[in-house]
Order: sequence, then structure tokens, then C-alpha cells
Amino acid sequence: MAIKPEVVVAATLQCVVKALVDKEESVEVFTITSDKTLVLEVKVDPTDFGKLVGRSGRHAVAIRTLLASMGR
Repeated sequence: MAIKPEVVVAATLQCVVKALVDKEESVEVFTITSDKTLVLEVKVDPTDFGKLVGRSGRHAVAIRTLLASMGR
């Protein structure tokens, strides 16, 4: 049985986010799928939000780039 790609992407996202934040136990990743779209929603402790986004959104952009490359 093959592992679904969205599960791999969500697990990768969770690992990356946990590496960035202080309160790893508060990290939650939710997936929303439709025909051709996968939406990943991340919830973290409010005190860790800045660490997740990064200065000028650099962490967020890097995470998006990483996940987009997995989808190709």
C-alpha cells in the first residue's frame, strides 16, 4: 500500500515547524484536500508565531518553496 503524497507533505511540514518553534507540543497541521488542491493549515502557540513566519516572512516563503518542490 502506497503512502499518500499529502501525508508525506504534512509530515514534512510538521517536522520543519517543530524545528522552528519553542513549544513543539502545540504544533498542529491540518490538511484540506479538493480535486487539485491541497491546503495545509498550521497552528502554533501565539508566542511562536513570529518564529514560524520569520523576519519579513522569510521562513514562511522558504517553507512554501520546500513544500512546492515536493509537489512537483
